[in-house]
Amino acid sequence: MNNNFTLYIKEKNISITPIFFDSSTKTAKDAADSLGCQVSQIAKSICFWSDQAPLLVIASGSNRISLQKLQDIAQTKIKIMSAKEIQKTLGYTIGGVPPFGYSSQPQTIIDQDLFQYEVIYAAAGAPNAVFKTTPQDLEKLSHAQIKDIKE
Repeated sequence: MNNNFTLYIKEKNISITPIFFDSSTKTAKDAADSLGCQVSQIAKSICFWSDQAPLLVIASGSNRISLQKLQDIAQTKIKIMSAKEIQKTLGYTIGGVPPFGYSSQPQTIIDQDLFQYEVIYAAAGAPNAVFKTTPQDLEKLSHAQIKDIKE
């Protein structure tokens, strides 16, 4: 497990408590099954390249992301990061990429569909850890732009 996220929330005095599971929460479905919530309440982190810079997209777990909409928002060509690129660039493995907690927060876009829920869950730095939050708090903590990104 990468402790950077836990250290970040302690250092910034953010009142989030990671929830750890014995089973994987690597996919939105795995996380929803473990939590007993809807897949669409899972805020999944998908990592892209935008002009050689990381672009972090926080999408509702049930939504597919429209590459065309992302390119229109970023006004440049978008390419999904490989697992190795995510590890090297952001320091996390797939399934554990948190929506914030970086020394330099990447450009971040949050799916407007998450705002239909009072409570959502996001990765907490490990593929078996999540945390509970609200869409509004997640938007503020990740400095995200709210956009329609659904395919």
